[in-house]
Amino acid sequence: MPWDSIAPVQYQPYFDFKAQLPTLRLLDQQRIKTAPDFVYTNAELALLREQKNKTLISLQEATRRSEQDAWDKRQIEIENAKRTAKGLPPLKALANAEDDSSADLTTSATPSDEDIKNDGFLKEAGYIILDWNRLSRSAPAPLPVDTARASLH
Repeated sequence: MPWDSIAPVQYQPYFDFKAQLPTLRLLDQQRIKTAPDFVYTNAELALLREQKNKTLISLQEATRRSEQDAWDKRQIEIENAKRTAKGLPPLKALANAEDDSSADLTTSATPSDEDIKNDGFLKEAGYIILDWNRLSRSAPAPLPVDTARASLH
């Protein structure tokens, strides 16, 4: 409908990222395969998908308790594998991990330097920017910007 359409903005592309995206994705995927945060996240996702795809729930209390114990044990194994890979002490029980995460939520809305230092996703974002920087140095120069055409007026 004409009244809910927005005219496209005229702009001159500054840099063509399309040529570098396959290389950036490849470098990212290589790092993700071994980074503890991503290995942990993928293991957690697999565990959650398995639980989501489960279509039957036992009505027997003993069976349900054993399933819950198995679930908790797998979560602890995944968390301890991550902690070991990062050089942290392993947890003895899942309650410790939940206490740690709830303490993180109640302390402050601003992340500490330690939180930022240990943020695997933030580190990976930085590595992607560094990769792009290295690739752009060997790439052709960016397209010239026509300031008269690129203005917002």
